[in-house]
Amino acid sequence: METKAGGYQVLPFAWDSRVKDQGGQRWYHNYQNEEIKPADRLHWRQPLQNWNGMCADCHSDGLKRNYDLDKNQFSSTFTNINVGCLSCHGEMSETHISQQQTKQQTKQSSTVATKQGAWHRTAGQNTAKWQGEKRDNSFMDQCFTCHALRAPLTDGIDPKKPFLDQFSPQLIQAPNYHVGGQIKEEVYVYGSFLQSKMYANGVNCIDCHDQHTMKIKIPGNGLCLPCQ
Repeated sequence: METKAGGYQVLPFAWDSRVKDQGGQRWYHNYQNEEIKPADRLHWRQPLQNWNGMCADCHSDGLKRNYDLDKNQFSSTFTNINVGCLSCHGEMSETHISQQQTKQQTKQSSTVATKQGAWHRTAGQNTAKWQGEKRDNSFMDQCFTCHALRAPLTDGIDPKKPFLDQFSPQLIQAPNYHVGGQIKEEVYVYGSFLQSKMYANGVNCIDCHDQHTMKIKIPGNGLCLPCQ
């Protein structure tokens, strides 16, 4: 809802898109079991619920907030009001797409001929170890831009730039984390993942998640079994 010129606040309601038989096709209150008073940070009129500053960079492509400090006003622009290809891949010309397709075909042919690596667990090992060519997990910077509790240093997101050049991540400390570093509040995984044994041993996001749907590849505890 536009509460002032260029400034949009997120209303505390959402649409359940499931079919009606599953309880969907209705509006519901996001905080129906809580009393959110006007002074609360979660109240829809507070800065925490401002779309321009808090939501838009992860939920749209090509965002420019265009905040005017003197006027205390946004003039935000974007290319797509959703998560799309540009969110992770950046601007792609036809030439670039053609080049990427050629690279992908070459990579696939190479992978078939000489297997680059895989997770294997040998006798006496508690967990699997990566065996093969050294992995390049730098692509996860694109994941971290949205899956981290952070403060922006730039306007919008450039998927071609390193994460730490664009954001200052929340430190692993209370009240967002438990004393041992385990996630406590909504911190979007980044901090705990970087201090985990999985990350230290080369596990990346798409070992467990589909790179486009982000759904886990195997439901339940079965997700862990390939490394156990």
